[in-house]
Amino acid sequence: VQAVSNCGKGVVCADWSYANGSVFAGFEKWTNKEVIYPKTSNEDVYKDKVYVSFTLSDGDAWHYMTREFLSYYESSIRGIVPIGWEVANIFTYVNPLFLKYFYENATENDEIMQGVGGITYIQPSNYPDSAYQGYLKSTRKLFEENNVASVNYWDEVGGSYSKDSKRLIEYINVVQPNAIALGHAETTNDYFMIGDTVCFSSMGVNNTRGTQTKQEVIDNIDKSVGNTLPGTPTFVNINIEAWGEGVTTVKEAYDELLSRSDGYKYEFVLPYQMANLIRSYLTNGANKEMSDEEKVNPTVVTFKPNTPEEAQYTFEGWDYKSAVNTSKPDAVNRYADNDAYFIYRINVQATRLLTVTIKLRGQYIIKISKDNTNWVEVARADVDGGDSAVAFSVLGALPNYDGVFYIRFEDSDVTNGFGPGVYSVTYSYL
Repeated sequence: VQAVSNCGKGVVCADWSYANGSVFAGFEKWTNKEVIYPKTSNEDVYKDKVYVSFTLSDGDAWHYMTREFLSYYESSIRGIVPIGWEVANIFTYVNPLFLKYFYENATENDEIMQGVGGITYIQPSNYPDSAYQGYLKSTRKLFEENNVASVNYWDEVGGSYSKDSKRLIEYINVVQPNAIALGHAETTNDYFMIGDTVCFSSMGVNNTRGTQTKQEVIDNIDKSVGNTLPGTPTFVNINIEAWGEGVTTVKEAYDELLSRSDGYKYEFVLPYQMANLIRSYLTNGANKEMSDEEKVNPTVVTFKPNTPEEAQYTFEGWDYKSAVNTSKPDAVNRYADNDAYFIYRINVQATRLLTVTIKLRGQYIIKISKDNTNWVEVARADVDGGDSAVAFSVLGALPNYDGVFYIRFEDSDVTNGFGPGVYSVTYSYL
C-alpha cells in the first residue's frame, strides 16, 4: 500500500478468491438513497454511562466482503447488538448487487460504513500532494451517493491520528464525514473534533490487530472506563478483527456486560450515534444523570438439557423423538435427527429487551412462535459447522409479544442424521 500510495494510486484488495468480478461489474450502478444516518449535536448525554460502539473490519477486501463478511452479515446475531459494518462503497460501480443487499437488509442496529479510507485503500501521509485532492473529491462523491456517515481511517505513519495531522485535516475538510474511526488497533479511547467531524479511536490489541475474543473486548472497555474521570461519560469504539471470532464475540461481550451488577450503565450505539453523542458532549457537556428507575439490569436465565431446570420449559406434546447425548459430561446436548424435533415454552414478561442465545452444533432450523402454531424462522444451518452459537431478539421477531413464546428445533436435512444438538439456552429480559 505504501509503494502504491507513493505513486498517487490506490489499492483494491481483491485476490484470487474474488470470483466473477466482471459479471458483478456488469450490473447497473446502484446507490443508497433510503438509509440515512443523521448528524446531530443536541443528544442527551449521561454523566455515568459507558457508551460502546463496534466496527467490524476489513471493508477494503472485496473477496472477504463476498465470503466471510457475508456470512457474518447473515448471522442471526446481526440486528441485536449495534454494529458498524465496514464495506467497500466502491461496489456502487463494481459490484452493485452486493452493496444493495447490505444496505437494503440493514436493521436499525446496523450501520453500513466505509472500510479503510475512501474510494480505495491508501496511506494518506505517503500520497503526493498533487494527487491527494483528487482522491478526496472522488471519495466525497462516493460518500454523497451512498449517504455514508462513518469511515475507518488508516494511515500507518506516526502522528497520523492526532488532531494536528495535516493529512487528516485535509481529509475532513473535503470529505466531511460525520464520524472517523481512527486506525484498527489503538490502545486508548481518544476522541476529538476537527470542524464538526468527530474522530475516535478504534481500539484493538497492542497496536497490532483488532480484538478477536470476548475477553479482549471486555478488557478494552474496562480499561477505557478506568481512564475516564469520575462523573464523566466513557466513549469507546471497539474494532472487531475480521479474522477472529467475528460477531459472536460482540454478542458474548454484550451479554457479559449487561449481566454485571452495574450493567445498566452500558449503552450500545452505532458509530454515527457515537459521533453524535461525543459532539453533543464536547459542545454542551453531560446534561443528564440516571434515575433509580433506569438503574435496572436485565435478568439472565440459562438452562441445559437433562436437568431439572430444563423440565420447567417442557409441556405436553413438546417432544417428538428427540434424545439426550450424555457421552461427554461437559457437553451434554439434546438432539433431534431426521424427522425428530423438540420445543421449549418460555413464559416471561418483557417490554424493553428479550433476547435468546443458543449454544449448539449440527444442521438445524430454529423457529419461534407465540402460539405453538404460527412459526417464524430465526436461524438456520444447512451444513454441520461444529459447535456454534446463534442469537435473536424475540421482541423483534414476534410483534405484540404477550408473555409466552415457543422455540422449536428441527433438522434442516432429514436424510443424513446430523440434526441440532443443543447444549444450552440463555434468555435475557427486561
